[in-house]
Amino acid sequence: MYSVIIPAKNEIPHLWYTVHMIRQMWEHHPDEGGEIIVIDDGSTDFTQTFLNDWVIKGFVKSIRTEGVSGPRARQLGAEAARGDVLFFFDAHILVAHDFFNKALHTIRNRIWDTVGTVHYPICWNGILMNHAATHYVLTLEKNFWGVNAVGNFKELTETAGSGHGCFACRRDRFLEVGGYRAPFVEYGGEETYLNLKMRMWGYRNYCDPGVYYLHCSTRNQAYHWSNDTFFRNMAMTAYILGDKDWSDKVYESHRGPGANPDVLARLYEDAVTSGEEERQWVRQNARLTLDEVLADLKARGVPH
Repeated sequence: MYSVIIPAKNEIPHLWYTVHMIRQMWEHHPDEGGEIIVIDDGSTDFTQTFLNDWVIKGFVKSIRTEGVSGPRARQLGAEAARGDVLFFFDAHILVAHDFFNKALHTIRNRIWDTVGTVHYPICWNGILMNHAATHYVLTLEKNFWGVNAVGNFKELTETAGSGHGCFACRRDRFLEVGGYRAPFVEYGGEETYLNLKMRMWGYRNYCDPGVYYLHCSTRNQAYHWSNDTFFRNMAMTAYILGDKDWSDKVYESHRGPGANPDVLARLYEDAVTSGEEERQWVRQNARLTLDEVLADLKARGVPH
């Protein structure tokens, strides 16, 4: 059994299409069986009306929260899930009818013992990609983030990670590494965070170009974000995973022209203070340090 976890915040009608797409797949193209969990993070549109419809309640488990941020919403969904494989979907994702069958075949039969996360190539708003897949290029010393880059591969490929619009992982390993335990604010930073944590526990991240998804959102972001949010979350991630030397690099890279030094200092202090508990937990439980992870990726030629 697998679980599809969908955080949603004011995304009707996108959510309507995503949920009914999966329902139709299960009716007309049966597979091993799954569940849908929608985490409604304080929506003020018709999301609750939709989720409380008697038809929807028959095949969707809903969790209501109040503005906990995208990462925390995913965490709540993972903790409530029953499947051994978790698929994290944004609320505006469409996939082909054979998506789960193909994705699960790869996970269960090829990488079960090593998998941390599996990412799927994105197709923006129905426009076909002109390349095989994407991988993540880490920009850690600048902002502890990553950017998707064109990949020239057609087969399952290990990568440092990728975006979290549509990805999968083993539930036991997600919980083992703590998932999104760090206190993220709003949105931003959690993608690099989870991917690097998986590597620090010895697991690998993959891109599977055998299946892809359509990203059907408008530019109206469901979760609020700002440059301040990004800086705070990324500085916190750098502190948790790489210690203060890494977070200092992020801090220094943002202290250029146009930055408000007082605001930056306040956000940085909050990032370090907020991340201290998680930093201690990672130090006690991770098998590798961040520097060891990066050295390993470089030695094995993994795109990063």
